[in-house]
Amino acid sequence: MKLRYVTIAVLAACCIAALKLGGRQGAEQINAAAYTVNPNLNKITGSPVFASIRYNGVMYADEAMTEPADYLKTGDRAEILRDRSREIYYIKHNGRMGWTQADILDIPPDPFTVTQRLTAQEIEAYVHDMQFESVTDYFVWVDIARQRTYVLKYDDSGRLRLERDILCATGKNTSPTTRGFFTVEQRGESFYNARLKSGARYWVRFNGSYLFHSIALNEDGSVKDDTLGKRCSDGCVRMSMEDIKWFYDTIPEGTAVNIY
Repeated sequence: MKLRYVTIAVLAACCIAALKLGGRQGAEQINAAAYTVNPNLNKITGSPVFASIRYNGVMYADEAMTEPADYLKTGDRAEILRDRSREIYYIKHNGRMGWTQADILDIPPDPFTVTQRLTAQEIEAYVHDMQFESVTDYFVWVDIARQRTYVLKYDDSGRLRLERDILCATGKNTSPTTRGFFTVEQRGESFYNARLKSGARYWVRFNGSYLFHSIALNEDGSVKDDTLGKRCSDGCVRMSMEDIKWFYDTIPEGTAVNIY
């Protein structure tokens, strides 16, 4: 009986030691190697926007909405992919994608921004584990949940290291920033959209009409809206004037962009 108690005690001590070692090794992977994300520390989540179908309707294959592609039933759920002036929406429903009218969609309010920041080691580890690559020296990752834009740069060993962690503002749920993989395209010093009555400086295109640019400006160049850190744009990714000027001057065309 005494031997049995001793054996149980030894096993318990071994288990505790193993747990402590595992925790230490997990921390060492993050803090030293920084290339394998400890599952217990992986806080990265996507930010899709889902709407409920208010009443029976149709999803169309074309933007002119002349070719029916699927039927939408009351209570169904659809992912909002992008909008056109908040009048029509490109959605994903039952594995198919197409366009539908805005009034058929019940789009939820914007969620709160996740305030728990990622460390540089976690950012670099995630990018490495996902095997993200770029043909330029830089890689850009927009973290919608946290409203941060991470700019990484290859070091001498060919690994992407965090260069700059930028507070940003992405699209509202009613005009979401397109999610996926893109590349940096053209750029320009300023623009003004008369329909939206809003402009910006230092725009950098990444997907059609979707841009990185400064905080919102009036036609005369004065500040219209300097909100950052929450979903508030019409789909573009806004940054402070200082950050977007650096981004504009630094990030070359062809740079890979992941918006998640």
